[in-house]
Amino acid sequence: GIPLLAGCLVSVVAFGQSPAPAAPSLVPLVYFKVPEGLEVTVWARSPQLRNPTNMDIDAQGRIWVTEGVNYRRQRDRDPKGDRVVVLEDTDLDGRADSASTFVQEPTLVAPLGIAVLDNKIIVSNAPDLIVYTDVNRDRRFDAGIDKREVLLTGFDGRNHDHALHSVTFGPD
Repeated sequence: GIPLLAGCLVSVVAFGQSPAPAAPSLVPLVYFKVPEGLEVTVWARSPQLRNPTNMDIDAQGRIWVTEGVNYRRQRDRDPKGDRVVVLEDTDLDGRADSASTFVQEPTLVAPLGIAVLDNKIIVSNAPDLIVYTDVNRDRRFDAGIDKREVLLTGFDGRNHDHALHSVTFGPD
């Protein structure tokens, strides 16, 4: 997978491929230990995403990220609410060059999980497990077209680090 560290998405890529140009990083990349033949590079960074909490990769290779800007004592940092962001490397240079907000709502408060299944985006946001259906598949939630439904509710959200996290689907 691709680990999330200090506000950056970092990827391990095969050595020998053309790496993206070096960029300053909040995470000193020299601290990573990787097997010979691999390297660590920064794939995405702020302001493309802020305080990532979880991610999933869709069938087209886009990375969907939940953000926790309004986490705990910072609950009112962004009154518009937290977001689900879609990151993409459209020019295939090894870095995210496209970042768009799928959804941002005041009721999204540090969602800790995401699962993307075709056009259904399942977000773990205690006390609710929310399913957003991107009806027109434009990767932007529009309440007039798309659907938002609470699939399950009642997860204790007082200390949500120990509550609802990401849904994981397997081949079965």
